[in-house]
Amino acid sequence: MEKPHKIPQIYGYAVCLVCIVTILISVPNVITSLIDLGDPLHAGA
Repeated sequence: MEKPHKIPQIYGYAVCLVCIVTILISVPNVITSLIDLGDPLHAGA
């Protein structure tokens, strides 16, 4: 029986963590942009 390779598993977890952090940072900006899109005259600059 072969030992599981640790490096690809760590790489996969790192990519997933970076993706989750990126989503958590960008979601508030997307929500703010959608609110501003609904009323562009009163959008905060």
